[in-house]
Amino acid sequence: MPVNLNRKMQAFEGVGAGQTATARLPVGLRFHNVMFAYSGVTLAQMTEIRIIANGKVIQRLIGADVLDSINRFDGRNSAAGIITIDFERFGLRTRSGSELTVIDTTAKKQGDPNKITTLSIEVDIDGAALSPVLGVPKAKQSGAISNPSNVMKHIRVFGYDPAGSGEFQISDLPKIGAINRIFLKSAATINSIKVERNGYVISDLDKAENEVNQADGVRVPQAGYYVVDFTEGGNGQDWLEVAGVQDFRLSLDMAAAGHIDVLVEYLHTLNG
Repeated sequence: MPVNLNRKMQAFEGVGAGQTATARLPVGLRFHNVMFAYSGVTLAQMTEIRIIANGKVIQRLIGADVLDSINRFDGRNSAAGIITIDFERFGLRTRSGSELTVIDTTAKKQGDPNKITTLSIEVDIDGAALSPVLGVPKAKQSGAISNPSNVMKHIRVFGYDPAGSGEFQISDLPKIGAINRIFLKSAATINSIKVERNGYVISDLDKAENEVNQADGVRVPQAGYYVVDFTEGGNGQDWLEVAGVQDFRLSLDMAAAGHIDVLVEYLHTLNG
């Protein structure tokens, strides 16, 4: 495995209250993560972060505060003036498991559907931010390897509004590639979730039981979230294949009505 590098990227452009800041990342190496400093703006005021490859949004995060909760779930410290966007699967037990999903922008043959020619970060900044400053991004990178997986984390966001307490089913999530994990952010308590694929029960745990499993593994449960994490034990191959299945659903037992943001981490190549 090549040694990891920590390198300065191009500065953000368009930083300002009510604006979208953009940082263009030079291609040519493998990207493990990107971090940047921030001041004059809260995490919640960075209302959306997008990772864009070849003009396609491959990761969408609904606020840097949500990104920080995901990072803390993975075992990182809370953001305190610096926020990290992981492309690898941080916290897994093996390097190969973690690095399966790095974004590979190394040279590929012309016409290769996985060839990445442009990569950028966009950050939407709320108009109420006082005097936002985003530091120059720093990327952890490495060189080309033989037989790269070309698999990346694709993060998609969906919204649901259970009308009251009791069972609420989610059965319309796209069935693409494999699912690494699902974050459900809800003001109302989710008492339990049953996960089924083609009628077969994959998991059926209440919130406390689910969090015991995760804490016994490699995760740090966060308030306000119920996370379905197939890699909670630290094993990099414990994803759930959903491509081609007839039915995939979550059955939630809700304590009350309330909006739910569902962030799904899919694993597949650039174009699926």
